[in-house]
Amino acid sequence: MVWTSWTENNLGRRFYGCPNYKANGSCGYFKWLDPPICIRARRIIPGLLKRIEGYRAREMIYWVVLVISWVITIAVVLLYACKKRTLRNEGVLFLS
Repeated sequence: MVWTSWTENNLGRRFYGCPNYKANGSCGYFKWLDPPICIRARRIIPGLLKRIEGYRAREMIYWVVLVISWVITIAVVLLYACKKRTLRNEGVLFLS
């Protein structure tokens, strides 16, 4: 089975391992599929991964704000419609 290493020295490097690799019953089979990562990549990849995490967190905040704004907009429209209906039932004249 092919696995991906996320250790500091082998970020993203794939290897062959036993299907039970992470379990106690692993046979211990291990062989690298990808060549070793160069020193520069070892320095750059962790920063890129942190940057991606930051973008994902920011994106989640934007989605939450967007959904909240939709809910508020719908609530205001519904409240306005209910108020208008109530006033109409009381005999108040609307020009619009």
